[in-house]
Amino acid sequence: MDKFDFVDSIIKKWDKHSVLEYIDLDYRNLLWEEILNFCYRLNWYIISWEERDIDINTDLIPDYSGFDLLVHKQEENKLVLSYELWQWCRNNCFYCYNLHKWWKYFVKDIDKIVKEIKLLSTKYETNLFHFDDNEINYSNTFLSDLSNKIIKEKLIFYWTALIIPRDLEYELLLNLYNSWCRQLRFWIESWSPRILDIIWKKTNINWIEKILAFCKRIWISTYASFIVDLPQETNNDIKLTLKFLYKNRDLLD
Repeated sequence: MDKFDFVDSIIKKWDKHSVLEYIDLDYRNLLWEEILNFCYRLNWYIISWEERDIDINTDLIPDYSGFDLLVHKQEENKLVLSYELWQWCRNNCFYCYNLHKWWKYFVKDIDKIVKEIKLLSTKYETNLFHFDDNEINYSNTFLSDLSNKIIKEKLIFYWTALIIPRDLEYELLLNLYNSWCRQLRFWIESWSPRILDIIWKKTNINWIEKILAFCKRIWISTYASFIVDLPQETNNDIKLTLKFLYKNRDLLD
């Protein structure tokens, strides 16, 4: 706010409760200074309040009724709903839009996740979901517990997720498939260790081919993203990435 004078206010910490309070400001007879985790401009001053801890387990179930869901339908008129398992990020990739990346994150209870997916699936008549977190594998223990819970509850829905290719063993990936995961979207970015260091990507290229091979073996579709044309990038960096793509073209869907 001190850099851009056209910004009047900011909700901090992605606090959804503060967003609701801000929207209903007049209705609730609140003053701006009564909204926690809220920063606003008053004449030449910037007033900041930050008194509420984040607890995403108190968040309400997502409501998509105000959106045109037709734009989210895929082939054969199927609706894919976006859903968050956790907030903030433990990574610090330098190019990321995520402002909250300090190795701190807030995770929903697994029981809450399963309950909400059941409710959303029934309400919007779909069994297709995309987990929209920056990386679903912030914790392999959490990922294993979540997949086991889905299997135990006999909850049948097909899902995709964003994932960082590291520390993923075959048994865990197989468990994801058994809990109806059908696509993983990998942030590979580059096959050059030098570039990965520059962008602060905590990925070891030795893991990637093994993980992609595991996915191919158990029929999890793979999607890969790359970042190119960085000022520091050399022809050799590009060649390394192209070599990887050609070598693994059968492992990338």
